[in-house]
Amino acid sequence: MKKKKKACPEELRTTVDLPLYQYKVHIIFSNDVVKSRSKRDKFFKRVYDMGAASALHCTIEGDEGNSYIFFPYDVGMSQLVHEASHAIETLILVNGMRPCKETRGYLYGYLCSKITLFMHKTDIKYVLDREYGS
Repeated sequence: MKKKKKACPEELRTTVDLPLYQYKVHIIFSNDVVKSRSKRDKFFKRVYDMGAASALHCTIEGDEGNSYIFFPYDVGMSQLVHEASHAIETLILVNGMRPCKETRGYLYGYLCSKITLFMHKTDIKYVLDREYGS
């Protein structure tokens, strides 16, 4: 007898804390990225035309300590890294840091490893062969 695949909840969320930089990256996995972001329009204090976005990074104007990343459950590794890079670039910008390849590299690695660890713990499978934007 085949095991039934467990249905994904509408959303799964986690937060990656970067206390040294007084910054948090809130991660939201969803079965509908556009719907998940749209239902937070009031929270983000603006309506954002996402078109058919498959993943999304956003911030709240005036709140310099948080980034929000919305991923689909079937996130591709390139999507994950792409959106994580937006969060790290925002962290660097709001902290007034001088861009440094080494620091940037460590931060990318840390954030991506925390996201993939959460994925592993919650049985979210990333897609290795999916290209960003396809």
